[in-house]
Amino acid sequence: MKMIGAIPDDEEVMKSCPCCGKPVFSACGGLQIDGEEIAGYWYRWSEGHEGRFEIALAWGDEEGYVATAWGRASLEGIQYGINEVADSPWGDMSDYGRHLGRAELLILDAAKARFFEFADLIAAHEPNLSKRIKSCYGLV
Repeated sequence: MKMIGAIPDDEEVMKSCPCCGKPVFSACGGLQIDGEEIAGYWYRWSEGHEGRFEIALAWGDEEGYVATAWGRASLEGIQYGINEVADSPWGDMSDYGRHLGRAELLILDAAKARFFEFADLIAAHEPNLSKRIKSCYGLV
């Protein structure tokens, strides 16, 4: 059985949402499988936006990729929407790899598969984010 972990780099940071004033929590870290880091991640969760969060992932060895998405947790599960590069809440992340927009990510089958796999693993294993997602399902 593989050991999966989402290891935060630092403490979660809280700021106020510019549109509703409620807390926005953010952090970054590394996704690990059996102790080997396979992706970097960033997330933002806003208390005022009904289960909506944002996530960024950086992955790949020789050719690295970066993509950002919004997610919405509800009783039906998590729905993701890929951001265009210009719409990334983190700005230009090309220092971490080739920054993919929606169309480019969706036509690169291997990159697309990894992105959604890693996004789901972060949602399930990142300690603070997964706790908030579970609260949308009434599990916390």
